[in-house]
Amino acid sequence: MGRRLTWGVLGLGATIAYCLPAAAGVLSFTFAPSAASPPLAGAGTTFTADKIAYTNNVFAIGQPDGTSVAHRILPVTGFSLNGIAVTPAGFGSAYGLYFDVTDITSSGPPAPLVFSSSIFTLKADPGNHNGAVSSTIAGIAFANLGSTGAADDIALASGTMVTGKAAFNPATGVRTTHFVETFAAAAGETGFFLAPALGAEVTLDFLNTTNPGLLIITPGPGGTTIQTINGAFGVAQFVPEPGPIALLGTGLVGLGLWRKRSRI
Repeated sequence: MGRRLTWGVLGLGATIAYCLPAAAGVLSFTFAPSAASPPLAGAGTTFTADKIAYTNNVFAIGQPDGTSVAHRILPVTGFSLNGIAVTPAGFGSAYGLYFDVTDITSSGPPAPLVFSSSIFTLKADPGNHNGAVSSTIAGIAFANLGSTGAADDIALASGTMVTGKAAFNPATGVRTTHFVETFAAAAGETGFFLAPALGAEVTLDFLNTTNPGLLIITPGPGGTTIQTINGAFGVAQFVPEPGPIALLGTGLVGLGLWRKRSRI
């Protein structure tokens, strides 16, 4: 059974993410870029952290019946351990990392989304050639494509949704989504993930917060809508898999904390 990973979009910036203390039970992880296949960086580039910071960029097409398919690209921007920034050798120069995510939902703005599926792939960008991500009414993509871009990226791991929920606070305009997803290394890439142990059960607890102004909804052809988001922030972290009651409590507490923060 695959591992699971916890990640949360903070929506308040990577600096705030780094300042947050590690939650109880959060597992540190050790990545070995030199052990990827093919190697992403040389000897001495192994590092340990407990949080992964990234930006959240979204392109979704909503149908008149309320269903939609969203493509999200989440470039990793940094790492931290116990609230202190970690700077892995070679990251951002020899290689880059990002999450590539596809969601299928029903309903939609202003009503909370109902998720029927969500799948992600953690990918590596050899040489860090992809460039910036941009989501427009034409689609979502990296600035650079082809032989020096996303075409030669490497799949390191993937996961599928266990649960997915969304909420909207009309008083603040803040939108949140909360996921639990499986996590498993791709074939031939187990060497990249030195810890936690492959047999450990961890959850992907994805709390995504989109602040007002980041979501842009544009009318599309045939009664569709095109929804774009650029530049929200997030954090991913490994935690032990909780029981159903504990998982529900974690989600409610997380949403409550973000509502409280949005009023500060």
